[in-house]
Amino acid sequence: MEEAEWVIDLVRDYSDMITYPVVFDLEKMSPDSARMNALSPEERTMCAIAFLDRIAEEGYIPMLYGNLEMFAVLSDSGSVNGIGGNVDMDLCFTDKYK
Repeated sequence: MEEAEWVIDLVRDYSDMITYPVVFDLEKMSPDSARMNALSPEERTMCAIAFLDRIAEEGYIPMLYGNLEMFAVLSDSGSVNGIGGNVDMDLCFTDKYK
């Protein structure tokens, strides 16, 4: 809920411009001592549900994203002009946001 409230506070002034989902990124974090890394799969699931439900309550479209270790990712070795290092290059399998 803490992360959901933080995100809602950040995007509130841009609500009329947000057309894509607000995403909960479920990945292991650096450093290894990050609090998400110590959670069990059940605890991570409860956190994701709480975040996504709270985002939906505010009228945004919630979305869950994760990496291969958590469940799936297509590629994390893409590149984008202006961004240093590798970036995730994933697909959205819907035409809803065209």
